[in-house]
Amino acid sequence: MEFEPQTEHAPVLHFAQAGYDWVAARPEVRRAVERGEDVACRRLDLADAISIPRSERRLIAHRAIAAQLATPPNGEGNSVNWLGLRLGWFERLPQLKTWAGGQSLHLLIRERQSLLPAPLECPLEDVRGPSKSTSGFDARTVATAIDVGFNARKVGRGLIDVYPAVELLAILGAEVSPIICFGHRAYGYVGGGRTWAFETFDRGSHYYKVWGTARPLS
Repeated sequence: MEFEPQTEHAPVLHFAQAGYDWVAARPEVRRAVERGEDVACRRLDLADAISIPRSERRLIAHRAIAAQLATPPNGEGNSVNWLGLRLGWFERLPQLKTWAGGQSLHLLIRERQSLLPAPLECPLEDVRGPSKSTSGFDARTVATAIDVGFNARKVGRGLIDVYPAVELLAILGAEVSPIICFGHRAYGYVGGGRTWAFETFDRGSHYYKVWGTARPLS
């Protein structure tokens, strides 16, 4: 991925780039996917990261997010273990969490993994697939009954076109990249030399949320 924010954009793209940069440059990830083993991440040595050719990084990232299983919480909060990380950004920033009720992050990860193609024939950011649910991470794929003119599920058309690789990488990126909290449901980050801000909004009910569009503050 080579996403560099210039204009208004979906925040999921920024976080996906952060996740890609993190996973694709790690030598222990490459070793793990080559051996079919779980990733046990350590502090990244810059020299190791530079030693991995850019041409290999897309394949490493694809194989890692496709093959590494996310494990559910072990009784301590709602955090999820995936790719050697303890994912807990949604506990630290609860209004950034988009799911609720019977949904869980580790099951969402597994469902999105099932949509990834093998072999990879296009850039990760272009991979698309039909899903029965939206995650709320990517505003580009969140359509309401008002948007489309009918309730898709009630008429038997419950599949939604999503970007599974982007969402999976963004789940990682939200853990490894700095997030600014401006206030209730107001967040931001620095990208492309500028500070960007976005809000989370209700979708369907106050239980489920969606990340809104990111706009520059300066």
